[in-house]
Amino acid sequence: MSASGISDDELMRSSPPPPSPTGNNFELPPQNSQPGNDGLGAGAGEGAENGQAAPAIVQPDWTQYAHSVATTLQLTTEYRHDLVVQSQLGHINQAFVSLGGLLFSVKQQLDRLHPPQAAYTMPAALTNAIDVKAAELFLSSDLSAYKEWPNKKLMTQLKADGNIPAGVSRDKAANKLIGRYIGSKFIHYRNDTKDLIGQSMGIFNDTLKKFDGPSWGIYELTEKIIDTVTSTGVVVSITLPFVARVAFLRYLYAAKLDESMNGKVPSDFWDCIDAKLVKIREEKKDAAKITKVFQHALTKDRHRFGDAAATVSINAFMLSAEAQGNRVAAAPAPVAGPSSSS
Repeated sequence: MSASGISDDELMRSSPPPPSPTGNNFELPPQNSQPGNDGLGAGAGEGAENGQAAPAIVQPDWTQYAHSVATTLQLTTEYRHDLVVQSQLGHINQAFVSLGGLLFSVKQQLDRLHPPQAAYTMPAALTNAIDVKAAELFLSSDLSAYKEWPNKKLMTQLKADGNIPAGVSRDKAANKLIGRYIGSKFIHYRNDTKDLIGQSMGIFNDTLKKFDGPSWGIYELTEKIIDTVTSTGVVVSITLPFVARVAFLRYLYAAKLDESMNGKVPSDFWDCIDAKLVKIREEKKDAAKITKVFQHALTKDRHRFGDAAATVSINAFMLSAEAQGNRVAAAPAPVAGPSSSS
């Protein structure tokens, strides 16, 4: 009890509220208040003891202020609604409402300047270019690897040739879509080639644990691989270096079959191919020595499978520069298969 005869509680209730922590002059909506409701249990029944009803709890309402901010910032109806919804969240204060209004205003301006980009669709010219160049790349005799590397090589080539414009090249979503299409082409090529090599071996005798029956000569196998890969109409001529490359693939396929003894090669066949190509380049280094590796594979293949009567002789084919085409003359790359001298 103070000297004036007013109780301490009454003096506290008659004092003005502390200044706003935001430090601005905006008029704040009414705060939650209930005399004596301080969480300590004191004063809650004081009004009732004096015969006075306890005042009702007044909930803070920032809706009017949110509308005011929305009007000041000229928000659209959509963003005005979003701001009002945020203002009605529990424990929100004036500073957060103002900040939210500014953020929506900025987003609104950005939407006008940079509308959402439509989903990228690959044009027919690009898919056609990929079909042609992917087939040519896979059927090249100097392919240094069959997994991952062709995807990157082709993407680089498409950009260099202008098939992928600079704007599309910088679009991550577009690049991902193009990359998936490229990857799917090479996956099909690898699977089809592996299946054809398996078929070319003949029929597996489970009792003898070996292949017997009719098999394909190397030229026939090469023709079938090219026909399958170029089924979209791409024209790729048979060259001696690529015939030797196919013989190399079948040589390693047969080696994997000898290991498995069940007529099937492991799923990591192409990983083994790539590892072998790396080993050849690292050990041989010289182009002439690398060529001999593929010559050896071709010789071993002819001894095992022979040349089908319906195909041209490999010896005659080796002497025919015209049949080999220009790519034979350009074959002595260090990472290549047989060069034109083979």
